[in-house]
This record gives sequence, C-alpha cells and structure tokens, in this order.
Amino acid sequence: MSGEELPAELEERIASARNALEAHDDGHLPLGERRLVRAPFGNPGDGPEDRTPGRRRRFALHHDCVDRVMPVWRAARPEDDRPARMVELAEQVINGGIPADDVKAEEDQFALDLMDLAWDIGGRVNAAGEASVDLLSTATVGDYGDETPMEIDDHELDPDQLEASFLGSIAVASYPGASDDDVEARRAYWRWYLDEAVPAAYRAVNGE
Repeated sequence: MSGEELPAELEERIASARNALEAHDDGHLPLGERRLVRAPFGNPGDGPEDRTPGRRRRFALHHDCVDRVMPVWRAARPEDDRPARMVELAEQVINGGIPADDVKAEEDQFALDLMDLAWDIGGRVNAAGEASVDLLSTATVGDYGDETPMEIDDHELDPDQLEASFLGSIAVASYPGASDDDVEARRAYWRWYLDEAVPAAYRAVNGE
C-alpha cells in the first residue's frame, strides 16, 4: 500500500498541522492538531476487542513513534529489553493473539519501575521507556488522546494520559524549557510525524 494516495481530507489536515507546527516557537505540535490529523483514520473503536481500521491505524502511528525513539533507550540501557517486550505484547494484543487482561501486570510493573528509575536515567530515556508502556496501553484500552477536550494540550494531562507520540518528542528533544531542551530536534521529530509516520500509518491498514 506504499503508493496509495492519501484522502484529500487527510492531506489537508497534514498541511494545516504543518503550518501550526512552524508557528510554534518551541517546535511543539499540539495534541489538538494531532487529533485533527488522526480523525480521517476512521473510528478508533470502543475497546481492546475492537480492531477497526481506525484503531489499527492509530496503533501503527504510535508504534512508529516508539520505534523512532528506541535508540535513546538502548544507548542508555543496552541490557534492559523491557521496552521491546512492551512492544511485543502490544502487537500480540492488537492482533488478537493474547487477551488484554493477560498483559496488565507486566505493563503496570514496568511503569512502576520507570517511576523509580526516572531520576537516575533522566527525562529523555525515561520518556522513551514510557512511550513503550503507552503503546501497550493503546493496545489494551485505546487512545487517551481521542477522549481529551480539543482545547487541552499534552502538558495539561496526567502522566498516565500522555501518548506515545508526545513522549517520543520528549525522548528526542527533552521538555520545552528544560536545560537540555532542543527546539530544532523537536520540530524535526514532528515534521517526521506529519510527513512520514502519519501517511505510513494510514496506508498500513486497509480501509473501512
């Protein structure tokens, strides 16, 4: 499906989001803009047993974001393969190979361990790990972002509501205003998200 044309609505929303991204001095692409871009993916579904094209496209998009930042984790913790394990479990759940309830304990344990490790490993590495946890959560319970009021942005959410795409931006560029903040790396990440990850995720799944 790599050569498939994108729907005109999706192309228009990507273009609008690009404009919004370039208008932000901090290089951030707001959650509301990302939700508008994802809307043409289709119905996100209502639960872990629901595998609509819209839900699978959203999962593919988050999966790409996790893959993008796994080198950040591996460079810091090469012997710790738990993020890869989260990705493996998420793939099994989304494909119906394992019940969502069977992965909850492992997901929760890694999330707790990340909280304990956060100070030692730093924000970027921690965010890469958190992104893998969120991918599994996306597979088991859905995408929190699509249930959030449009005016709410990522920094206003609770930590367990942050989605993999945003956590990926932290992994590559840190938090806006932090001492290691990298605005151009953040902007480059969101350009990749719009120009490559979104089209690839749409094309990865056959239509409604």
